[in-house]
Amino acid sequence: WTFGGSAIASDEQVRITPSIRSQKGWIWSKNTLSANDWLLDIKLRITGRGRVGADGMAIWFTENPGVEGSVFGSNDQWKGLGIFLDSFDNDAL
Repeated sequence: WTFGGSAIASDEQVRITPSIRSQKGWIWSKNTLSANDWLLDIKLRITGRGRVGADGMAIWFTENPGVEGSVFGSNDQWKGLGIFLDSFDNDAL
């Protein structure tokens, strides 16, 4: 795994960002996925101190290795699949 930004790994978990404004972090696999069929089974928790949430997170399956960028921490041009989880409460309702 390759970590960047404010991502921190321990034996049991990875914290992509701390609960501080304007932070971003990322984790990229160093290995390529060669399977035609796959299943993603994850346990995730998105929490923070504020009520409106943050921008969110993304899970990427791309042809090329990830690079830092403006779209949920990655480049705005990619070939592959991006799954975006937007946790920001835009209308604050």
